[in-house]
Amino acid sequence: MIILNVNKINLLIILVFPIFGILSQSIDCEIVVTSSKKDASVEPFENEETLIINFDYASQKINTKINNFHNIDVVTRVENFYTICKHQGSFNQDLLNFNRIKNLKKENEIFKNPLINWINNPNEKCSNREEGIKYFHGFIVYFRPKPSIELTKKEIDKIKISLSERTKVEDIESEESNPCDKNQKILKDDVVKKVFDRNKEWSEMLIVADLTGSMYPYTNQLIFWFKLNTLKNKLKSYLFFNDGDMNPDKGKRPMMTKGLYYSEVSKFEDIRSLAEKTMKAGYGGDSQENDIEALVSGIEHCPSCKDIILIADNFSRMRDLEYFDSIKKPVKIIICGFYGIINPEYIYLAWKTGGSIHTIEEDILHLSKLNEGESIKIGDKYYLLKNNKFVLMNDI
Repeated sequence: MIILNVNKINLLIILVFPIFGILSQSIDCEIVVTSSKKDASVEPFENEETLIINFDYASQKINTKINNFHNIDVVTRVENFYTICKHQGSFNQDLLNFNRIKNLKKENEIFKNPLINWINNPNEKCSNREEGIKYFHGFIVYFRPKPSIELTKKEIDKIKISLSERTKVEDIESEESNPCDKNQKILKDDVVKKVFDRNKEWSEMLIVADLTGSMYPYTNQLIFWFKLNTLKNKLKSYLFFNDGDMNPDKGKRPMMTKGLYYSEVSKFEDIRSLAEKTMKAGYGGDSQENDIEALVSGIEHCPSCKDIILIADNFSRMRDLEYFDSIKKPVKIIICGFYGIINPEYIYLAWKTGGSIHTIEEDILHLSKLNEGESIKIGDKYYLLKNNKFVLMNDI
């Protein structure tokens, strides 16, 4: 863990995370990118789809007509493809990139989400304009599709198939082939498995897990982990939540949202069945979830549980964060969907409860020692504790 006192630093750019809305869209396998896609630096994760947005060479005008934005749940990453040709001289590519992103954000509010990871992918193999025009220029948008009853059924089926095929922990692969494009890999974020592997000392656990839409890859890992560990005295109780079953978003109230499914440890099949019941009963709705309500309920059911684990969706906000002081035990938070920027609400919750943050690569401990004006590094980003909340710091 790295802690900096930034009161003495003169130049800071501070990005405060606003409340953001989330919408959604789907796409089929027919969209094809030019050969430059072979040089893409990222691939979709198993709970993501992709959308292609085109620009003409050296133009900032969007060519692609984008409809049905309401079908996109959340944009996670945007990869920016552009060409740098030798003849360009003093041409300002940075300004063109800035204007393209600005125009994209004007298209729809979903691109203003501060958790989106923006990735540049320049093509520097171009020698002249005529050659440059032939390449793909634009954005590849990685997004989670909007949850639905049909999608939930497919996700449950995927979990069943996956569990039936796996017999040992090594069966959790980090990637597989895309059924739409056999040359493209589908990445798997195996954060749940890796965090539990690193923290074998956790015991008598209460696991509180978000089972709302697009969380099925992590649900899959968790259930498989149950399959291997329920007889090893590590897990004591678990609570699954889906943010209020199928209740309308407008009727959801902090600490009264419901959609909570608790059980003490039993045989693996009972755990799998309860997870399926939770998913069928609801898949969330808006961008907010009832994490605090779920944690409080779980601890009330199991006050003797030693280690409290929250499996959280990085792209969801907490509807009930203001009630964090109802939690009297440290919360260890496993961050699912971390692509470079952590939702500061989860850092705040870990800090306030004396807990910790766990990503696919590291465990961030001792957050409670942070004081006002100090910062912490997670991944390659710094988060400043300012006015009793965490904000992302850029270009320290």
